[in-house]
Formats: sequence, C-alpha cells, structure tokens
Amino acid sequence: MNLRGSLFSDFYVERVFAMKCSHFFQLVLACMAVLVATAGQVQAAVFENFKGTNAFGYSEETRSADFTFGTVLNSTTTTTINQMEFRWRPNVDMDVTFYIWHSSLGGSFGSVDWTPIGNNVLFSQTKSFSAVAGPVDYYLVTDPFSFTFLPNHRYDIGIQGSTGDLTGSWDFKGGFFDINTIEGGFESINLNANIFGGQSDVGYAGVDPHVRLSTVPEPTSLAVFGIGACFAGVGATRRRRREKHHQATA
Repeated sequence: MNLRGSLFSDFYVERVFAMKCSHFFQLVLACMAVLVATAGQVQAAVFENFKGTNAFGYSEETRSADFTFGTVLNSTTTTTINQMEFRWRPNVDMDVTFYIWHSSLGGSFGSVDWTPIGNNVLFSQTKSFSAVAGPVDYYLVTDPFSFTFLPNHRYDIGIQGSTGDLTGSWDFKGGFFDINTIEGGFESINLNANIFGGQSDVGYAGVDPHVRLSTVPEPTSLAVFGIGACFAGVGATRRRRREKHHQATA
C-alpha cells in the first residue's frame, strides 16, 4: 500500500471512529433528555379534595399547631401512595409530623361501614418547615414513602406542628357525614377529625380539610423506563435507515 493509500485508510478509520463516538454521545444525550422529561411526570395525584365538586363552600382558619383538623377518608380499593400533601401554611418555623390512623369515626357513611380500631398510628413522618407568609395556597409535603390503604377501611390523616400556628383550608357541605369528594378509590367524609397530642378523635365541625395523595415511581424504575425508551427509539431509527438503504439499492 502506498503512502497515499495508507493515509486514506487512516483517515477512514478515524472518521468511522469519530462517527461512532458521535452516535454514542447522541445516545447518552437522548437518554438524559428522556430522563429529564419523565422527571417532570414523577408525581401523579390519585386523590385531591381541594374545592371538590360536591362542596357547598370553602373556608380557611388559623389554628394552634398542636390542635389541627384531619381528613377522614373511606378507602374502597387497595391503593399504595408515596406522598401526602396538606394545605396548611406554617406561620413560624416548626417541625411538622404527618400521620395516618385507623379512623375513630365508626358507622356506615358512604361506601364503608366501619368499626373503629382504637387510635393506633399506622404511619408518621416528621419534617422541618420554615415560616411562610401570604395566602394559604401552600402545601406541606412529605418525603417519599410507601403506604397501602386497604379496601373497606376508614382512615384519619393529618398533621401536627411543634409550635406556633398553622393556617389551613377545607371544603364543607350542608350536612355532617356527607361524602364530599370521590376519587381514586377514596371518599372524603364531611366531618373532620381533631388531631392533638399525636392522636385523632371524631371531629366536632363538618368540614373536609384539603389533602392530596400521590404516587411517585421509584428512581430506579424511572431510569429503566427512560433508558429503555431511548434504546427503543435508537433501534427504530436504525431500522428505518436500513429499510431506506435496502429500497435505494433494490
């Protein structure tokens, strides 16, 4: 092989190598783009009762952080959640504990006839929050966790602060014990629980405190989904290129 042929061969090899590197980095960038895009879809609300369609009105109130209102929920299906959000705004810096109990409210309301099971705490998590000024349009959000609601069970869910005051909001209907919002296998009852001293009790006011329950896919599952989508897209692109090349040479 002469010098000119050798130089051409070296150039060709380097060119092919550069193209393969370019395709590899394009694949990496595409995967990263998919992961970023899917990250915005991580949270999926399964239940939210803010200004529910059955509500007669909406109200808000500032209460002592150690005595708040909790939402009473019927669960009609098996549902696993990974995040809870409560529409309360801390007026001072404080620790907030999130709770789920078996409900103290017994009887047949909505789709569930419930016999109370004491005041046992099924889930709790404590987080620190800074004071927030302004309107109540703010949610206290848990860190990701996993909790499964069982069918034909009734639950009290809510929060309790360590100090100062919290300002919260809720819907209300015309009659106590009415079902306000039905969504995602849950029914919210128009009778709040009172939360104090790490316990819940049957409420004295016919309100439905605002809460949002969500599912959050595990990071590993999200990554596998994103990378799988990337390679599927790359594979489809390569098939289309081969088909075009075959048609051109046929």
